[in-house]
Amino acid sequence: MGKSVVQLQGLGRVLCHPLTLAVVSLAGVFAAGRAEHEWLSVPFSLALVAALAGLLFLASGRLAFSGYLAWMGIAFVTVVSAIKFRLKGFSLHFYDTVFVSRDPEVYRFLLGSYLHLIAPVVIALGLGIGVAMLLFRIDRKIGWPVSARVLVMAALVVLVPLTFPAEASKDRYFYYMQG
Repeated sequence: MGKSVVQLQGLGRVLCHPLTLAVVSLAGVFAAGRAEHEWLSVPFSLALVAALAGLLFLASGRLAFSGYLAWMGIAFVTVVSAIKFRLKGFSLHFYDTVFVSRDPEVYRFLLGSYLHLIAPVVIALGLGIGVAMLLFRIDRKIGWPVSARVLVMAALVVLVPLTFPAEASKDRYFYYMQG
């Protein structure tokens, strides 16, 4: 084997080590607190990361890959939401992805007016996909049966509604517009 392959394998072992994943996740917790602007919303955000990681773990059987990809996915959505909030005064919403994303005129407008913001996000997305593919190849399946992975995912999905901020359930829209 070449020297670079051995170095890559060493890096893979470090990245896939549970302690490294725990440190990255701890950094993600603090980043979530900073992005949410209030710690009451952080448990819900973390439950979403955990549920996504559980779904990815169910599908792949790879723990480190699932954890990192969940953090990358949520980080990507957070960055896009923060950009929208700074430009428009309110965050990215599910409505944007379901209804607005189907309109080709939206893409023409965004590319014509905001290419300077879109290009770095697309580059980051491409790099993230590359890193995810590399992690998938490096990480090994941990050998849990599908039934155990289903139970893990179910437990993590249950956390999502349990951690939903009470403030958001009130009949007013300011909670969603405050970023």
